[in-house]
Formats: sequence, C-alpha cells, structure tokens
Amino acid sequence: MIRFLNFVSIIVAFVILAFGVFNYVNRDHTTIYVGVDGYSAPFSMTSDIGELKGFGVDLMRAVANALDVNVEFRMIPFYVLQDSLRRGTVDAVVAPFDSNLKENQLNSNFTVPYFKNNLVFAVKDNLASKYKDISSMSGVKFCVTDKPDVLKYLRSKYKNSVIMIFASSEDAFSGLYKEQCATFIDSKSSMYYYISKHRLRKLTVKDIPFTGEVTYKIAVRDNKAELLNKINKGLDYLMSTREIDEISKKWFSIPSEL
Repeated sequence: MIRFLNFVSIIVAFVILAFGVFNYVNRDHTTIYVGVDGYSAPFSMTSDIGELKGFGVDLMRAVANALDVNVEFRMIPFYVLQDSLRRGTVDAVVAPFDSNLKENQLNSNFTVPYFKNNLVFAVKDNLASKYKDISSMSGVKFCVTDKPDVLKYLRSKYKNSVIMIFASSEDAFSGLYKEQCATFIDSKSSMYYYISKHRLRKLTVKDIPFTGEVTYKIAVRDNKAELLNKINKGLDYLMSTREIDEISKKWFSIPSEL
C-alpha cells in the first residue's frame, strides 16, 4: 500500500512538473517597452517620490496583464517620442497623440482607439445660467493654456474676443475664479482631472459641440505587426470586461460632492 501511494505521489509530482514546464515554455515572456513622457497629466506623470503613474500607465499595465506579458516604461521627452519609435528605442508609445496624425509620420501603426476626448468649458456656478453654451460667449474673455487645438478653435470662432494664455491650468483656474475671464477652455480629460485632483468647487463644466472628437490610440512600431495584434486583443478584452471604464473613472471623473 505504501509503495502504491509513493508511486501515485511520483506520478502526480511528474504531471504537475510537466504541466508547469509546459506552461513556462508556452507562456509569452515578452517584455513590451513602452515610451511615455511623464509630463502629460493625466496620461503619464511622476509622483512626488518619482513613481510613474497616470491613465496611460494604468491602461498599458492592464493590457500587459491581460496578455500575460511584462511591460517596461521608458520616460522620453514628448517631442522625441515619435523618433523613439523610428529608432526602435521602444516598441510602443502611449501618449495623447493627435488622432489626425498620419501613421507614416510616426513610422508606426495605430491600435484601435482607447480614449475619446473633446473640448469643454468651465464657468463659475453663478454665471452658468448666463452662459448656457459656448455660443453665448461671443465677446467675452477666454482663459486658456498654450494648447494648439484650443487656440486654433478660439481664433477661428471668436476672432474679436480676448484670449488670455496662462502658463498652467492652476493659473487659468485662478484667473477664472478672480473673474479675469468668463470661462476656461481645455480638453475634457485635463479639465476633469484637474478639478478632481484639486477638488475645485462652484464650477459648471459643459461640452463644446462641433469641435471634433479626438481619438487616442497606442502607436506601435511598423515592424511589430504581431505586437499590434496582441495589444488590440488586450484592449478589446479591457473593453469587453469594462475594466477600461474603471481606469477612466479613476482619472477623469469629477466627484459628485464637488
């Protein structure tokens, strides 16, 4: 009986070992090297202790987890990210690239969209009834930061208005609260993130229609077709399980109590 049990134990151990070896051999241990700039809040940024965080960082970690692969981030200045793909420094880039950018300009291919962005405007609550939509703001002063898409929109639609360009969102919101301007215009992602992070109160935020929706995609090196397909599968999985919605809520939702 003891010999029989020992024999069974050996067989079970062998099966477990063989199964483990099989899984190890067949598991994809590829490391995906991903470029981020670390200064495009809330997509990628560093904490006070130097840890990389942000929507794009969480998204890529979730994709890697779904694919059972490793991910390693490389912080690269935004203006060098495109070149890092061409040079092969990274396999992919997660950054708020303009969706109108042609793939051949990046020497890359784009994944399916993972985020949609648009312009919004913020006004103080006591002025919300006066400025019900952006069309009611002709001739007012606009607070903005130095963002090409915002400036292009305002200069084409409100040529006779004063545009006050601030160095940061903090300064722009300060100008709004002090009524140096009637409204602050920014992308929805940046606006919601900043209001949530700093718990700003007594503000009303509204969408600006007809400004064109910007879709963000992950850029993958053009000689990495297999990786592109894998990342697309990972994104599809996150969408089907709605995990991507939870990541979005973490970074872009304004708390209801504000």
